[in-house]
Amino acid sequence: MDYKTKTVQVHIIRFNKNEEKYEQLILKRNENAKPYPNVWQVVTGCIEKFEAPIETAIREVFEETGIVPVKLWNLPYLASFYSYRENEVNFSPVFVFEVYDDAKVNISHEHSDYKWIALSDISKYVMFPSHVIASDYIEKYIITNENNHFYLIDESIWKK
Repeated sequence: MDYKTKTVQVHIIRFNKNEEKYEQLILKRNENAKPYPNVWQVVTGCIEKFEAPIETAIREVFEETGIVPVKLWNLPYLASFYSYRENEVNFSPVFVFEVYDDAKVNISHEHSDYKWIALSDISKYVMFPSHVIASDYIEKYIITNENNHFYLIDESIWKK
C-alpha cells in the first residue's frame, strides 16, 4: 500500500457583513461527475507533476470558481482517506482562502450550483468527513484564534 499526497482541499470563506458572520462556499458536482455526481463539496483538486500543493490550491480555486483570494492559510489539519480503487491512503493538505464579501463566483463545468453557508451548517450538505472536520478547525484556528497569523501564508509565496 502506498501513502501519497495527490490532492488538496480548499475551503473558501468570506465575512458576510449583513449577517455579521463567516460563511464558506460549497459547490455541487454536476450530474455527470465521476465519481460522486450531484454531491456538495468544497474545492478539491489533483496535484499536477512538479506542482506544489499551494500552487494546486490556487489553480483549482481559480479554475472551479474564478475567485482570487485576499488571504491564504495553511490549516493545521491533514485530510486523509483510503481509495479502494487505487489501494492507497491519500493525505491532502488543507488550505483556507478568504475572499471579499462581494466576490463573484463563476463555477466551472464540473459543478452545477454553489452556496454560501455558515461553517456550522456544512454537515447538512457535504458527505466527506474531512470537509466537516476542517470546517471546525477553520473556526477554531483561523476565525476565532488571535494567533491565526501562524497559519497565514506569506503573500510572497502566492502573489507572483
